[in-house]
Amino acid sequence: MNEENITEEPTATVEETQEEKPSWVEAAEAVVPQDSKSQRKIVSNEIFIRAWNQSEYLHEAAEAMGIEPASARARAHKLRKIFSDRGIVLKLKVHRRKPRKSSGLGENPDELARLAQIAHATYDEKEKETEESQE
Repeated sequence: MNEENITEEPTATVEETQEEKPSWVEAAEAVVPQDSKSQRKIVSNEIFIRAWNQSEYLHEAAEAMGIEPASARARAHKLRKIFSDRGIVLKLKVHRRKPRKSSGLGENPDELARLAQIAHATYDEKEKETEESQE
């Protein structure tokens, strides 16, 4: 082939293509897709009840099912209500609250004394007089 006979077709650059788009197209392309109901995790009642009763804490049950803890709590409430309304006993576990880590404040008397001193020093005397007059 003869290289002189080959002609290149002009190609649009990315910048030129973006300039040609109407503003409504650019706005539509900028929208971030939202989670829709079709993208939510669907958990059957059987799986929910098994996971719920086998977990010690709410967050463990929710994590096992791939749903939010608030959603799991609401679903357990809904199931209890539906079964109760129909006179059927449903044994769903009542989860204990997850223990929180101790701040260690109660085990440090020096820190307690220091914080009490700060509270005493920063307490407004006018508020103290107001509280005493209300009693």
